[in-house]
Amino acid sequence: NALWWTGVGITPTDNFYAAPDGTTTAVKLEATVVTDALIGNTLKKATISNNTDYTVTWAAKVVTAGKWGLVGFTDGLGNYIGNWFNLTTGAVGSSGVSASETLVKTQAVQLANGWWAFSVTGKSNAWAGQVYEYFYLCDADASTAVTSGSLAAVWKPNFVQASQATSLISTT
Repeated sequence: NALWWTGVGITPTDNFYAAPDGTTTAVKLEATVVTDALIGNTLKKATISNNTDYTVTWAAKVVTAGKWGLVGFTDGLGNYIGNWFNLTTGAVGSSGVSASETLVKTQAVQLANGWWAFSVTGKSNAWAGQVYEYFYLCDADASTAVTSGSLAAVWKPNFVQASQATSLISTT
């Protein structure tokens, strides 16, 4: 729910769109700025270990044509692992990884009704202890710029200690 979403330049609205399972539980994301429109899961502050694989997965769906999503995780102190995905086609785009971290793999899996599950697996090497999941709504690959008013939907982010996505389980 919106209580555990933190948005910067984006307005989340709970239970707005039909999710891949048919329930009206997906979150509407509306960009309110032209750069760095991101949403994060602030209650999922896991303590993590260095030299360990972790995977973040977000289910996402394009609402405004031609949009990309940047999916990843960070310790909030300069260490991050992320990758861009085309929200319409599921194409895997560029990666964004801090110098001390390792991108292990990315994955896009098509779900029902135009939804995709986007996963990023990375190895933490210099974490400060906690991790935050994130999703940026973007106009293009390798950019965090976005047109104000752009829309997307997200559903059930998941963060696990694993070398691949396990499932789309809510982190609430």
